[in-house]
Amino acid sequence: MRTIYIIFVGLGVVIPVMAQDLAKEAVELNAQAQENALPDAGTNGTATVVQTQEEQLAEKLSFLTDTAMQYADEGEFEAAERAYLRAVEADPDNDELFFRLSALYIRMNRYSEAISLLRAQAEKHPKSMQIHNNLAWCYATGLGVKNKKLALRHAREALLLSPSAASVWNTLAEAYYAAGDYEKALRSTNRAIDILTHTGGDPTVKQKFQEQRSKILRAQKVLKQFEKLDEE
Repeated sequence: MRTIYIIFVGLGVVIPVMAQDLAKEAVELNAQAQENALPDAGTNGTATVVQTQEEQLAEKLSFLTDTAMQYADEGEFEAAERAYLRAVEADPDNDELFFRLSALYIRMNRYSEAISLLRAQAEKHPKSMQIHNNLAWCYATGLGVKNKKLALRHAREALLLSPSAASVWNTLAEAYYAAGDYEKALRSTNRAIDILTHTGGDPTVKQKFQEQRSKILRAQKVLKQFEKLDEE
């Protein structure tokens, strides 16, 4: 909350006055200025109430977000969605809540809804690596919303914003895989694994990256076999 105090001070004595009258007027003006400069008890009381409401909102959002994350970890996606929607209703200007909800929709394979939220956030935050990365993933993997060009566009944008993030290289590999460019996909996934190895990343995440690498290698092998058949 912002409290703005605007004090108007008018000056301009043009009629000659006696020294005693001038001194009396100065005292009165000084007292009035001090009274105007200080917020009254009612203003302080209002500020205290507003601050309490803000604290209550923060506690409510923290509870709902933690609850949603717990439900999501347990696979209770619909319950997680309800918690996030309640949080969004309480604070509709909270961009982080919309991003978390979009990530949940990706996990639920509700890619159209995820993309709708992410595109709105991308307009507000065009330099967000996470938003571009998740959009690229949706366009590369989402049933019914796949778009190879948009997948590569957002993946490259995310890479420009964060070139040392393993997750970004992993998404770029998926975008190249969707586009059928298996050589670049393989180089990208190898880069993701290397970064994760050197930074001591989560072994579970590394395993997923390695599974992605195996998928790309299989696709590359099949492609080479078809190319060999064409040559024969």
